[in-house]
Amino acid sequence: MNESLRMNEGTVRVPASFTDLSVQILEWRRDDGTRIAMTVQREPLPEGEDLDGYVRRAVGEYYRELSSFRIDARRAVEGARVPALFLSFRWQGEAGLVCQAQGFARLGGKLLLITTTTASARRRAEAEQIVLDALADLHAPEAEQAVQPQ
Repeated sequence: MNESLRMNEGTVRVPASFTDLSVQILEWRRDDGTRIAMTVQREPLPEGEDLDGYVRRAVGEYYRELSSFRIDARRAVEGARVPALFLSFRWQGEAGLVCQAQGFARLGGKLLLITTTTASARRRAEAEQIVLDALADLHAPEAEQAVQPQ
């Protein structure tokens, strides 16, 4: 049986055995020359792993891969319609400071990961708020039904 893959531009039918691993990259170029990039990606949540475990594992990988990696905030997202966690962190890249905020949302058996990136320390709070707003506004009817109390 085929399933529908929905996009803003339209809907296509794909074999049911396909897994959506898509990544969307958006960029906001500010009038002052600074930029905030936003990446949205979807992937299956490994079987038997909950959202908190997934985030712990991801953070461990960041510490291993980025020697200057530092977490500045980690918390559940209040008001989100689905289980969601927020991280704010920074690390030193080749071109200087990199500030990132990540939101992890569980949508049934899938994970939605929203990341903003900026090299501008003065835009950091704005980049963090973009992630928090996206998670609070996330509307996923199937996932919402799955997490509603019985």
